[in-house]
Amino acid sequence: MVLFRWLCLTIVLFAVAPCLALAAGEEQPLSALSVEARIPYLKRPASDVDRFLSFGFGALWFVVPPNLMRLDPADHTLTEIELEEAMTPGFAGIGEGAIWITDIASDLIFKVDPVQMRVVQRIEATGLYRDSMVGLGAGSLWVVTGNSAKVLTRFDAGSGKVMARIDLPGMSGPGAFYAFNSVWVVGERKRELYRINPANNSIIGTTPLHHEPFAASVDASDIWINNRNPSIVDRIDGKTGTVTASVATGLRGPENITTGAGYVWMSFEGSPLVQIDPQTASVRRRYLKSGFTAMTFGADSLWLDDGEAILRIRPPN
Repeated sequence: MVLFRWLCLTIVLFAVAPCLALAAGEEQPLSALSVEARIPYLKRPASDVDRFLSFGFGALWFVVPPNLMRLDPADHTLTEIELEEAMTPGFAGIGEGAIWITDIASDLIFKVDPVQMRVVQRIEATGLYRDSMVGLGAGSLWVVTGNSAKVLTRFDAGSGKVMARIDLPGMSGPGAFYAFNSVWVVGERKRELYRINPANNSIIGTTPLHHEPFAASVDASDIWINNRNPSIVDRIDGKTGTVTASVATGLRGPENITTGAGYVWMSFEGSPLVQIDPQTASVRRRYLKSGFTAMTFGADSLWLDDGEAILRIRPPN
């Protein structure tokens, strides 16, 4: 096993001095991963859109327009739930008792009941941003809206009514997510992370980030944000909102990021699958000749979309 090397920069980053770990770790072929199943899905002509994978309510969810797909991890069966014709799906959020899918073509958010397996509500949200994450927590749906993507709109998760509109300091392409009793919004243009208190809808903290912050994931104690070109992953303490480490992956452009099995995972179409050790804040392995359009973790497995099928992988140690 190739040993890691650490290089702690002497410059001060973000008014603190976290250690920026350089890309290292083993390089292995994709075949080194244990693929437990490959589940093909019917790729329709109109389905050439950016994908997402989300795990919740005991199943894996993704969209192949015009349907929402439910993949049962027990037997890998696929169930289709009809949405709308000619939709352009965005991000799927899971929480507050439902699956939520944005449609930027119609400025609608679909609320899907995972038990009834059908759309139970359509919420109008003007100015949805493609691929924006949606936050779910405190009884609410949190969505970045507006032509300039500088407004965080809070919807009641039950009624779908607007509860608040919060002006943001900067444009947010990546959107919002809910974690550690707060709402977090990634300000892409200003390279910042905003923390919002759901009790009074006010911004209570701002965390400087690296260049082009885009994708985010959360584990039990930290927030992990990938900054593109070059790809540097910031680890942010969920309690204090401060950057505690930064990991340089040695890549450019990775956008997919998820956590599970004690690791942080990253990939992008045409790039390697990267395994980051959160304990050492360093790259542990890079799986070459891979590249996946979407990824997530659930049911003790890593789920990857290769554009034609869903791969279920047993995470390596």
